Amino acid sequence: FEHNYRIRAVRRNAVQGTEAWSNSISFAFEHEVFVPNVITPNGDGFNQYFRIRNIELFPQSSLKIFNRWGGSVYEARGYNNTWRGDGLESGVYFYELALNRNNVVLKGTISIVR
Repeated sequence: FEHNYRIRAVRRNAVQGTEAWSNSISFAFEHEVFVPNVITPNGDGFNQYFRIRNIELFPQSSLKIFNRWGGSVYEARGYNNTWRGDGLESGVYFYELALNRNNVVLKGTISIVR
């Protein structure tokens, strides 16, 4: 991601206000996506949801979660950190997260501990 910044200077007096803008400066940031490997949806208020850090920067992403036999247990387009493994037993599941940017697909495991 590239971020562009400019500074606006405003001078106010009794007659009129004037403003001036600085030159633009750009910074490139990675905004790393962090996928946790465990959730504990047990009602204690901690780690209740599969929260993927910075996923909101990838609104066209798609998330698929599979059981150990390869059966799909969850799918979402534009994932928004709301999955808690409802209806699933404690255990290890597999995820595939397509960010839909630069052909990046992240794969790994997610453990549900109740």
